Amino acid sequence: MGCCMSSSAKSDSPASPPKGASMSQPASIDSSALSHMLCDACKDGLFRHDNFRQAIEKLGGESADVEGADEHVDDADEDVEDAIEDAYVEDADEDVEDAGEDVEDAEEDAEEDVEDANEDVKDADAEHEYAYTTTWGAVSRSATGDGCHWCKLLMSTRDSLPDASFPRGGANEAINIRVHIRISAPVDWTDVENVLEIYINATKAAVYYIYANHDDEMVSKEIGLGAYCRETPSYVDYDEAKKCLDNCSRNHPTCPSSADTTLPTRLIDCSEPQSPRLYETHRKMQGRYVTLSYVWGGDQKQKTTRANLPTYVHDGFKLKDLPKTIADAIVATNKLDLRWLWVDALCIIQDSDEDKLQELADMAHIYQDSYVTLSILSSFRADHGFLPDEGEHPVLPFICEDGTVGFMKLRYYIQRPGHVSRRHQTVTMYSPLDTRAWCFQETTLSPRRLVFQPPYVTYVCRGYDQDITRPEEGGERGPPVEMPYGVLFSYQKKGLSSANDEELRDLWDGLITTYSSCKISLQSDKLVAFASIAEVYQSITKDEYLAGLWKSELLDGLLWEPCMHGGERPKEYRAPTWSWTSIDTDDGVTMHRPHMNEMPSTEYEASIVSCVVVPRSEIHPLGEVKEATLVLQAKMHSLMNDGSKCRFIEEKPTVTVRPYETRIDGGGWVAPSGSCLVGDDGRLIQFDSREGTAQDEDMDFYVVALREGKTWGDQPQPGFMLGLLLLKVDGSFRRVARIDLPYYPDWLDEASPTIITIV
Repeated sequence: MGCCMSSSAKSDSPASPPKGASMSQPASIDSSALSHMLCDACKDGLFRHDNFRQAIEKLGGESADVEGADEHVDDADEDVEDAIEDAYVEDADEDVEDAGEDVEDAEEDAEEDVEDANEDVKDADAEHEYAYTTTWGAVSRSATGDGCHWCKLLMSTRDSLPDASFPRGGANEAINIRVHIRISAPVDWTDVENVLEIYINATKAAVYYIYANHDDEMVSKEIGLGAYCRETPSYVDYDEAKKCLDNCSRNHPTCPSSADTTLPTRLIDCSEPQSPRLYETHRKMQGRYVTLSYVWGGDQKQKTTRANLPTYVHDGFKLKDLPKTIADAIVATNKLDLRWLWVDALCIIQDSDEDKLQELADMAHIYQDSYVTLSILSSFRADHGFLPDEGEHPVLPFICEDGTVGFMKLRYYIQRPGHVSRRHQTVTMYSPLDTRAWCFQETTLSPRRLVFQPPYVTYVCRGYDQDITRPEEGGERGPPVEMPYGVLFSYQKKGLSSANDEELRDLWDGLITTYSSCKISLQSDKLVAFASIAEVYQSITKDEYLAGLWKSELLDGLLWEPCMHGGERPKEYRAPTWSWTSIDTDDGVTMHRPHMNEMPSTEYEASIVSCVVVPRSEIHPLGEVKEATLVLQAKMHSLMNDGSKCRFIEEKPTVTVRPYETRIDGGGWVAPSGSCLVGDDGRLIQFDSREGTAQDEDMDFYVVALREGKTWGDQPQPGFMLGLLLLKVDGSFRRVARIDLPYYPDWLDEASPTIITIV
């Protein structure tokens, strides 16, 4: 089935033949030698002669707009280079500040020049493109059923884009494809750069260098032989990566050594990267190994199960059958002169609950003990990969001006360090790895990482960041940047134990704030994906872990709150309502820090009577929770002064739109008249989730005080109270919000501490 539904060039009218083309030239590709490369719709669409030639822009004197763009970019390069030279003067102590300002000014000017350049190029591009409309279902059918090379390239490009910008609306979702081919005039002393750009729904999705084979005379006359890109090494400088790894293990005081360690249960043997296989160590072998941190992006087409485990061990895998990210990781491991690679999808038996529990319980050691982790920052799914300029180059037909049909090869364009900008810029860079919950602990625990975000690769350890992207000829890398990794591992390295250390606690609270904003596919994994970090922290503090909180700081821990807006509670039980792990929120949660958020004037605190957390498995005690109960002795008062049930009233926020700014003030839920919350600050509540906000029935709310004072330090403010809003359900209480009152409530002096059970 064809992939093209409708098409247009600059307008809806058919494109006229380009100047100099013979009217007798073939209208579409009909060569049997090419029939296997394209579906019928692509042969009659993009790769029809007049359509294909419409997409071509020839440079070299006839495109003043693009030449003007180049001049803008050249000016930008020169401005920044001059400013950087000024930064390296002999009297550096006196001049470096001025030089830094010069660099900033030059970079701002450069950005303006580049914007002007992009506008110039955009104007030129509009005259030379071919556009058509189709659906993802049609493209997919042509790619898989007909083996269409162009449709395969579109599907690969689609897999590199975020779902947020390109939601998967189903097979009938309409998409707009635009193709622009830019060919520079040939010169006799070098091979010029020619590119093909793919736009999907107005977004530049991919850029490829194009070139011809030596035996394709007619095509090579138009697009050259690709001397500038055919043999160019990968953007990843593996030699530099190996130097960084060796230097780190030898000379960085904050980083662990690279001594051999006990290998995980299973690993991928990468010694023959084209035919890797799974190897079972039974934890009886020593050595170095690599770990992979990546976004699955859905269920995996290849994963280890009880049924295929013997085959994977004895026969191995075919590299071409593996998801691209895993295949690239095998290649990278081999090029780092390392043999073993750990990948969760293949090294854990995915349909064995017992094996999952055993391996997940050991996750902290798997990532902490790895020699290096490959962090694939920019891939949204496992099929995307991270070495786009390695491997075989795709082949597509190229239609010459006289109608001759040949072939062009495509190499993914990778922008290299060495220039402020390039006219043929690569696509927008994304970092989905930073938003995934499982990847957060992998990033946090790994002692050394190679972070891949084409066109960049960075070496990161617990002491330094180092750009190791292979520069262009004449380009230079910056020096290593000292980046203290944080106190968690420095404490662990020193063997210190201090449950009350403010710096260590601030680090923990910051980890929670970041992790709680991460996305997770399985709601039940919220605690599991954070358990390894908790295990490391526990090894320092020796404290008891209670569903995301610590026993020694439990009263403070109960005072967490959503950062911006309330989240959602999963339908199935995951954690007690008093734990931050009971909700999912895009903005994360903020932990209460008494040394930052309170004055030393607390006169009353509630007390913990008991807290019992029952894990689902004793093998993984810091993971999933089966049930949990917290018992407090605290002062409590019905939300309504007369003890009646009620419902909250939603107050919409005020939105103020100004030039360059949209401000949102207020918004939340307000207790009805007659409640024990008074004043504008005290009566406005931000609920943890939608629980407690129902409008179809009155509910039984209570306010419990955890900490209070009649003064705010030595300031004249009228005291404070920190506590929780509870909802009584079936005889027990459930937390639904935090209460933060900037005054001392009258009812506190009359209330007596009572026993309260929160679930």
